[in-house]
Amino acid sequence: MVLSMLAATSEYDVIGVVDAGVPCSGEAILGVPVIGGVDRLAELRKSGTEAAFLALGNGSERAAAQAALAAHGYALPPLVHPTAFVDPTAQIGAGAQVCAMAFIGPEVVLGDGVIVNTHAAVDHESRVENFATLSPAVAVAGRCLIGAGAFLGIGAKVSHGLHIGAGARLGAGAVALAGVPPSVLAIGIPARVKPPAGMD
Repeated sequence: MVLSMLAATSEYDVIGVVDAGVPCSGEAILGVPVIGGVDRLAELRKSGTEAAFLALGNGSERAAAQAALAAHGYALPPLVHPTAFVDPTAQIGAGAQVCAMAFIGPEVVLGDGVIVNTHAAVDHESRVENFATLSPAVAVAGRCLIGAGAFLGIGAKVSHGLHIGAGARLGAGAVALAGVPPSVLAIGIPARVKPPAGMD
């Protein structure tokens, strides 16, 4: 997805993919070569590579990787697909990604490393804090607060003015009609907190 977005923007010359796992020699992703592991980051920066983009779905992994890239001196520009709508008054943090057909309304604030996935919408004056993840087709109404590291599953909806706590998870298709506390899983319509395993 990230490589596809970069190709669509045509703003960057992509030199290759650095794989945090065990890179396969000669492997390519969407025609872009895998050029090594994370041990190459310092060398690539010294040789003139200026910017980096993360392709990690997990918010805590994104936070750690973004900090490591910043420590090496990489720029971490936000990445916005050209088919997304971003209101001119919105603010988008370092390393944030706004995917195809997404909508970012007026005075929305997206923190660092946020992902707003395909066809997701964040409406007026809402704030999505650092490294939260909005899956495809998520809808966040106006004046909401989505806490740091929160995960909203595919098609989840958040009603006007609600607070989804830091690290909370809203299940696929769930509809939040009330706030969700930090670090819990809420599922269903209306969304209700699911007790930990063995406690329901």
